[in-house]
Amino acid sequence: MVYQSYNFGSKFKEMRRSKGISIEKVAKDITSKSHLSNWKNGKATLDITVFVKLLSRINIQPAEFFKIMRFMNYTHILMTLLKCMLI
Repeated sequence: MVYQSYNFGSKFKEMRRSKGISIEKVAKDITSKSHLSNWKNGKATLDITVFVKLLSRINIQPAEFFKIMRFMNYTHILMTLLKCMLI
């Protein structure tokens, strides 16, 4: 499952910057800086496992991110999916 639309990338950038974390630090050992930049600009997709790792790097829980994005109705479904992927 990949996430590209809904401005996830730009919202992630906003959250990352608000915490004073560089793109290099966030991407290190998870994905390339250029791929993260392309995702932010809507030019690339991002696997959900990578997305969750990136959120963790900026100390944001997936449920919190989706709540901010007003995806409250989908949070439960996404959290169940994540749990299944981690088993």
